[in-house]
Parts: sequence; C-alpha cells; structure tokens
Amino acid sequence: MTAMSQNRRQPYLFQPVEALTPFLFSEVVEEVRSLFFPEIERRVEVRIAAEGPLAFTCLQFFGPNEHMVAFHPILNHPGTPLDVVRFVAKHELTHIVRPGPGHPMQFWEHEYAIAPERFAAWHWIRDNLGSATREGTTYRVLKTWRRHAARSRTPYTPHLPLDHDLFGEICPGDGQLMLPPHWAPPPLPMGHR
Repeated sequence: MTAMSQNRRQPYLFQPVEALTPFLFSEVVEEVRSLFFPEIERRVEVRIAAEGPLAFTCLQFFGPNEHMVAFHPILNHPGTPLDVVRFVAKHELTHIVRPGPGHPMQFWEHEYAIAPERFAAWHWIRDNLGSATREGTTYRVLKTWRRHAARSRTPYTPHLPLDHDLFGEICPGDGQLMLPPHWAPPPLPMGHR
C-alpha cells in the first residue's frame, strides 16, 4: 500500500459511527462469516464509510488475512432490515473467498448458493434507496444521498419460501393456484351480487 493510499484510507482506522439500526453491522458480518464462510478464519473488521459503493471489501487491509468490509451510511438507518444487511454482508464476504476483478461467474454461483434471498434484498434496496443510487458495474450511492437518507423505508417482504413440494400442493396439475377452502371469501349477501 502506498503512502498516499494509506493516508486516503486512514479514516477507516479511527472514525467510530453510532449504529442507528437495531443491530450492529459488525455482529451481522461476524454471524454471516461464522455460518457461511468457515474458510475465513479471522474476524473481519467492519466500518461505515461514505465512499461510493453501497458496500465494499478491502482485502488484506490490516495485514495478511486481515480484511475489512465497509457499509455506506445510507444503510445505517432505523428502517434498514437486518435481512438486507445480512445479504450485503454475504455479498461482500464472497469477494474474500472468490476474489478477482469484478464479479466473475464463480462469484455469482457462490453468492446464489448461500443467498437465495438476493432477489428480495435487491428489490428492497432498489425500492428504498433507488433515488439515491445508480446501477452500473457497481451499485453506487450518489453524493446527494443525505437528502434521501431520512426518508422512511418500507418493510422487507421476502419472496414466499415455496419449494418444489409445497408449490406442487398449492398449484397442482397445470399450475392453477388452488387456495385452501378456508381462504375463500364468504358469499355476498343477497342484493350485492
């Protein structure tokens, strides 16, 4: 690391940020690391950094096998769901175990294997942070993000966990949705038909 890049990264070493979420980002990353990334032997440092991406990973930042994950402060909001931050942590830790420029196919395969909720998480991110972000090769947060940061956020509504067997029960045969009888509305009173 050059002296200039080291000076540019110095704030990551010293700036504590109060968590506005009902959870700690460092605990979420540690939970995800221990459950899904046994090959990452050491704890990963976590910071909040108003850089450009929604989150990013610095490999070997503090030394050999000493990595750092930084989350953008736009995620540090009381309405940010734990499941969304958990997904972003999975994405960033995948960069450690599947390194390389950008997002190669092995990266996406690994992420999908451990994070099938990615579609619901990205849906929430786009719905709630879309006006403060731009999508390209990375998901970047605009410099005007503070104007959008205080807005309320919608609840996280992940996809229905329909595995193949359950789907076969609810949509038998030709795939027509068959709701249980107790879901049917009661008959309308006479005169309202």
